[in-house]
Amino acid sequence: MAAIGGLAKSAGFFEAVTRHLRPGEDFDLWVARLNGEIIAGLLVLHFGDVTEYFTPATRHEHRSEQPLALILVKAMTAAISRGSRLWNWGGTWSAQDGVHRFKRKWGAHDGEYRYFIRVRDRSLLDSSAARLRERFPHFYVAPFSALRRAPLAAGGEDA
Repeated sequence: MAAIGGLAKSAGFFEAVTRHLRPGEDFDLWVARLNGEIIAGLLVLHFGDVTEYFTPATRHEHRSEQPLALILVKAMTAAISRGSRLWNWGGTWSAQDGVHRFKRKWGAHDGEYRYFIRVRDRSLLDSSAARLRERFPHFYVAPFSALRRAPLAAGGEDA
């Protein structure tokens, strides 16, 4: 992820996926191997009739072999077989031109999306944006503008 300007998820994130979700039902992990070495992987999430392209990874030295293309064909075929009607490419930062081009090659269309959040623990709104980022890395918890503390220092980004 660092090679394409993204934020890599921690090992703890993936441990949480396997602890809270069911393999083959809620998620699948696809890998490509070359001479026994894992050179690419893709985590997809399933919900209802939607499959989401969630976390792709390719070893930098094997990018030119495009192992993710093979994984995508297999993962999309499996998603169709399981009854998925929509392949969600997920969000991509506007600065990630290469990622946008890659997804467009597969027929992806850019569009606006919204998060619908139900805050079950209202004490979260007493947190600062920095504290939420620290406690819940890689997760969207609540709009920073809804926080009761000053959401951000000047010049910061709302998530």
